[in-house]
Amino acid sequence: MANTYISINLNATGGTGDRRLKISTDDTTPDFLEGKLEAASSKVVVTTDTPGGDETLLVDVDETAIDHNNLLNYDVNQHRDLDDASTTSTSLWSSTKIQAELDTKINAATPMTDNKLVKSVGTSGVDVEATGINVDDFDNVTGINNLTIDGDLTVNGTTTTLSTDTLDVEDANITVNVGGTQASANAANAGLTVEMSDATDVELGYDSTIASKMALGEIGSQSEVITANHTQTVINKTIDVDNNTISNVETDNFKSGVLQTDISGVVSDTNLASSQAIVTYVTDQLALQDDASEITFTPATVADWDGSVDPGETNDALDQLADRTTTAEGSLASHLDGGVAKHTATSVTNTASGNLTSTTVQTSLVELQLDIDSRALDSDLTNHINDAVDAHDASAISNVPAGNIAATTVQAAIDELDSEKYIAANFSTDFDTDFGAKDTDDLTEGSTNLYYTNARANVEAGDITNTIVAFADNQVTPANVTGLAFSNVAVRSFTAYVAINRSGDSLFEEYEVKGINTGSDFDISLESVGGDTGVELSITTGGQVQYTSSALTSGGLITFRAKVNSI
Repeated sequence: MANTYISINLNATGGTGDRRLKISTDDTTPDFLEGKLEAASSKVVVTTDTPGGDETLLVDVDETAIDHNNLLNYDVNQHRDLDDASTTSTSLWSSTKIQAELDTKINAATPMTDNKLVKSVGTSGVDVEATGINVDDFDNVTGINNLTIDGDLTVNGTTTTLSTDTLDVEDANITVNVGGTQASANAANAGLTVEMSDATDVELGYDSTIASKMALGEIGSQSEVITANHTQTVINKTIDVDNNTISNVETDNFKSGVLQTDISGVVSDTNLASSQAIVTYVTDQLALQDDASEITFTPATVADWDGSVDPGETNDALDQLADRTTTAEGSLASHLDGGVAKHTATSVTNTASGNLTSTTVQTSLVELQLDIDSRALDSDLTNHINDAVDAHDASAISNVPAGNIAATTVQAAIDELDSEKYIAANFSTDFDTDFGAKDTDDLTEGSTNLYYTNARANVEAGDITNTIVAFADNQVTPANVTGLAFSNVAVRSFTAYVAINRSGDSLFEEYEVKGINTGSDFDISLESVGGDTGVELSITTGGQVQYTSSALTSGGLITFRAKVNSI
């Protein structure tokens, strides 16, 4: 038993077994010590160790029966419970626990200098040494070389100085004048200053008094930054037109006197001729070339017309006509396209008289035909016929020759020309009659521009044939698709096929556009195939189709055709 307080051995060597122990001299009841020694309290236990042998009497304290707090002279401030598992103000650690805790703590860093931060040495976690970083008594930190901050950095001082060769900032937008006002931004020219020790500092700063709100330049002579949309006046600049695109230039943008609206008189190299002035001048010049009054040759006397005409005189007249034909030859295609009326028979007002022989006329016609054949391209004549068919109908020629040229002879020539025209156009009889009965399978001229049913060609007023126009890159506001428009008083519905060619960006797209006239507006639906060209279509109340385009490499071409249903 733990906590043995006394041990008494009563069986000394040589003793006899009948000896008996007395407590005192007048003890009348002899007995063994085991019987004489009794526990006077439940807190003490008396037992015999090794009974029948070398016996020992053991007197122990029963710890379970002792109330520590009720012991005599007990002072709670001098006693604490043992608890190695936790730390409280009413318990103690054992010496083993204390040593274990000390083993995990740091060792003193030597030598140590005042205001130095320390760092760990190795991976033990207990060895430290002084660093080169100083923290003085005012919390000023110096001696840091490379510093990485994984969180946010807030600087509350009045001045932040960066003495560095390279400054890399990940943030795409740097805010200055934080928490300030427009007045504080103005006062400080909020922005960026480039300081130079050998020149005037340059500043990009805020200025609320100018349109762009930003000024740039040497301090004291800053100029407003030019922007795309603000109203600003640009001076002292040289614009390289070859490497720039100038758009939306209108006549009222020119300085007074720059645009020349009449070029029939004196012109100057410092003026620009308007397109209207050019058209007017060219039209007037072409009219002069066709004017009969320009031919000044005439026979010497009236008698010269009677009987015979001097071949030399006739030849002079034809030579003069040939010279004028040659002069106008360079502009034949545009003349045919723009001045069709000049070829109608009604424009020829001269009536021959006298005895002009038919053979002489025939010879002249043959020579003129040779001149035309050698000068006019087949394509020019074909376009001329296609663009103004009625101008070549025999019915358009109302003049009847007089004199010795038989009208039947002229009519026969006209009929022959008319027949040749119909043969060239794949029509065997009268144009209107033959076209009305023409089977669509036999249409060979321009068939790709016709809409037709299984029975016959059916072209409605307002149908649009295949047309190609250009469109601009980065067209933000809706712009007209020239030629793709529908009358809101004549067209009830339409179907248009619109192909977008943006070859500069390798993008191609086709829209099928269906439209309905609701009486006060047009509603359309769009369905497209191909790549996204960035071209969007819309329609105005008046029936004009418009487009917008995204900003890519270039613009492109819009090809369209349409079929309508009339009201």
